[in-house]
Amino acid sequence: AEMQPEGHPQLLGVERVDMLGRRRRYFSMAECAKHNKPDNCWLIAHGRVYDATAFIPKHPAGESAIIRRGGCDATIDFDFHSSRAQRMWAPYLIGYIDPRDSCAKGGDCAIS
Repeated sequence: AEMQPEGHPQLLGVERVDMLGRRRRYFSMAECAKHNKPDNCWLIAHGRVYDATAFIPKHPAGESAIIRRGGCDATIDFDFHSSRAQRMWAPYLIGYIDPRDSCAKGGDCAIS
């Protein structure tokens, strides 16, 4: 289920119903920034939050390609990949960035 993906029985974040009536889990940039380690690694792309932890050892370019963007917005990296590769991330989707939040508010999530 989108709200509580397998392996994530107690996700933090705020669950809300969006304007289209979909129940979604939203995370702040600050919350995402905490998940920046090899054993707990989230990525953000186009406002979506992915738990990349299980994918780290599978990435063709190596673990560092994922870990270096852990807890941050990786949209630029995500867009580098083919649409086929991007679709492979669907099972890792755990929620969305709170639309009221931003990198400017979250602080240390700016892409460098």
